[in-house]
Amino acid sequence: NISDLIAHYIEKMLHLPGGSRIVVNRLDEDVEYNIDKEAFYSVIVNLVENALKYSADDKPVEVSLKKLQREIIFEVK
Repeated sequence: NISDLIAHYIEKMLHLPGGSRIVVNRLDEDVEYNIDKEAFYSVIVNLVENALKYSADDKPVEVSLKKLQREIIFEVK
């Protein structure tokens, strides 16, 4: 389940410098997809770390996962 993976990864990243700014806006449940977990982890960490690094210190880093009919959308803002 991708939602569970993302929640687990985000929980680990809360301990990074600035990690307290990470806000999970939405993680749709039951998002199933066959993925390479290690590669997916690398992508998630890279996106969130870059957002923390290049955004203002007083701004949250928002994470969301949305399941549409035929798409999965993962966003870091």
